[in-house]
Amino acid sequence: MTTGGSSLRNSNYSCQHSKPFVEAFVGGTCGCKKQLQIRTSWTKKNPGRKLVGCPNYNKPNACKAFDWIEPEVCDKEMEIGVTLLTRLEEKDDKIKLVEAINQELKSNNEKLHHVTYNLSRTNNALLHKMQEMETQLKTLQNGQNVCNAISRMVIIMWILTIVVLICNMTRK
Repeated sequence: MTTGGSSLRNSNYSCQHSKPFVEAFVGGTCGCKKQLQIRTSWTKKNPGRKLVGCPNYNKPNACKAFDWIEPEVCDKEMEIGVTLLTRLEEKDDKIKLVEAINQELKSNNEKLHHVTYNLSRTNNALLHKMQEMETQLKTLQNGQNVCNAISRMVIIMWILTIVVLICNMTRK
């Protein structure tokens, strides 16, 4: 598309444009004594249309300095602009959704990392406790073996004592 009276190529319609007169607004000020800003409208009614106005336009207590620098768009441009804006809005919505999901995943990842760290510490503490208990069990088993050995020795001593007593009794 070009300006100055040309039309879109390969189309069955024509859209006429006048040359933008941006130069007329450069350096101008609004009622708020602020430098006018040249912007592009991205509303569905005026997609891509240039305007000049107060930098605080549409804010409370701002002056209402505003004017279009470009003429209204034709119906076909409007249709194309609205379609493109709708697609952009849909893409923006999808991006916001993906960003929200990504943020939630990051948050869940941090929580899982914290849980994993705590589980690892608990596991290490349990392993240490289990090693201590195994050592205690071995000590107890060794003590049990000693007790068993002492019990056997006591039994043998009793048997020997009885044998000695019987021998002494039979000698008399």
